[in-house]
Amino acid sequence: MRTEARKHLSKGLMKLIRQTPFYTSLVLSHEIIEDPELDSFMATNGRNLIFNEKILQLPVSEMCEILKHEAMHVANQHHIRMAELEKTHMNKVKALGVSFRMTFNIAADLAINGILNDYWCWKDTTFIKDGCIPGRYPFHNYPKLQTTEFYFNQLLDEYESGELSDQTASQMEAEDGHFLASEVQIDRKTSAKDQEVQSEKAVAKAVLTHKQDQERDRNESHYESRAAGREDAIINKVLETFESDSDLDWRSELRNFFTQTTKDKYTYRRVNRRNHDNDLILPSKYNKQPKDIVFLVDTSGSMDDECVALVYDHIEEIIKVSPNTRLQVAHFDDVVFEDSIKEYTKSNIPINKEDRERVGCGGTQFKPALDYSNTQNASGCIMLTDMMPMDSNAFKNYKIKIPTLFVSVMKYQYANLDIDSYCVEPDWANVVYVKKEKQ
Repeated sequence: MRTEARKHLSKGLMKLIRQTPFYTSLVLSHEIIEDPELDSFMATNGRNLIFNEKILQLPVSEMCEILKHEAMHVANQHHIRMAELEKTHMNKVKALGVSFRMTFNIAADLAINGILNDYWCWKDTTFIKDGCIPGRYPFHNYPKLQTTEFYFNQLLDEYESGELSDQTASQMEAEDGHFLASEVQIDRKTSAKDQEVQSEKAVAKAVLTHKQDQERDRNESHYESRAAGREDAIINKVLETFESDSDLDWRSELRNFFTQTTKDKYTYRRVNRRNHDNDLILPSKYNKQPKDIVFLVDTSGSMDDECVALVYDHIEEIIKVSPNTRLQVAHFDDVVFEDSIKEYTKSNIPINKEDRERVGCGGTQFKPALDYSNTQNASGCIMLTDMMPMDSNAFKNYKIKIPTLFVSVMKYQYANLDIDSYCVEPDWANVVYVKKEKQ
C-alpha cells in the first residue's frame, strides 16, 4: 500500500533529482523502506534508507535537505565508523552511563552540519538552524570542520567532566525534533569488508556523476559556478574520509563511466523498479540510441605494455555485459592514426592481438586526440595515457565537448614517483590512476 508518507518522500526525491546528481546517486544507492517504529524522521545504515510518517510534518524543501544530510552520512561511511567506535569505546560509554547511539549521532551530525553550514547556503533552513552545529549552544566551544571521532571523544570528555549531560541532549531532542532529525544505524547483516566496498563504489559513482553533470552544464552554457564550487568543496571534504593512499578503485570508476555516459532521459511511462518494494513513484531511464564510447590509447614510447593490456581486458569485460555499447578504438601519439581505427561491440570482442599493437611510439600530444573525440558525436571518451603530454599548455585550457575520463598508468609504472611533479592534470580533467595490485 502506498502511504501518504511514501508519496511525500517521492516528492522530496524528485526535487533532489532535479537539484543535484551527487546526493541523488548516494540516496538511490539505498533500498528505501518505511519503519513506523523509527524515532527520527529518517535513518541510514549504508544499505537501507529508513523513514516513517513523521516526514509528513516537513515541507518538501526541508525533506530534500534531510535527504542530502543522509547522503552525507553514507559518503562519510558513518555506519562503518559507528561500528568501529562501538567496539573500541562501548565500555567507556557504559561506565559513563550515557547513550552510545545518541553520542555517536550527535558527533556525526556535528561533522556533517559543520561542513554544510560552511560550504552550502542552508543557514536559513530549520534543519541546519536547529541542528547540531559546532560553535552554537550547547556546542559553542567545539571547533569547526573536525572528524566524527574528534567530536565523539570531546563529547565523552564533557560527559566525564560534567560539562554536558546525556539528559541535556535527550531533553533537547524531545523539545526540538530537528535536533537529531536523522540518525545512523549499524548494519549488522553485512560484513565490514562488504560495507566498505559498497560505500567506496557508491561514492565513486556519485563523484563521477557530479563531474559529468558539470561538463554537460559547461557545454550547454548554463553552468552555475558558485553552486558547483560549493558542491566541489563538500565533495573534497567527503574524499578526505578515505585513506590518502587508497584511491577509489579505477575499475569501479571505469564501469561507472560506461553506465553514466548514455544520453538517458527520464520517463514515467515505465516506473523505476529500483525500489519496487517501497512503491515509490520515480521515473525510469530510457535510451533508444547505441552508447558510443571513443577509446583513445596513448601509444607513445613511455607507455607500459602490461598496463595497457590490463585496461584493454577490463574494457572488454564491460562491453561483454553492455549490449548497447559501441567502442571506437583510436591509437595516437602526436597525431591520431585514423587508418587503424576500429569499432567493437559485444559481437566482435575480444579485440584481436593485431589491433592492440602499437602504432607510432613517438611523442605525446593530447590536443589532436581530443579534437578527434570532439568530432565523433559520442556519449563519452576514455583516454588511456601516462598524463605527460608535450602540449601541456594547450591541454591545460582545453574545452572538451563530451564527458571524458583519463585513465593514467603513471602510478602503475612508477609506484614511488611524486606524480604531481611530472603529470599534467588540469582542474577540469577527470583522472583515475591504475595501480599495481598489492601482493
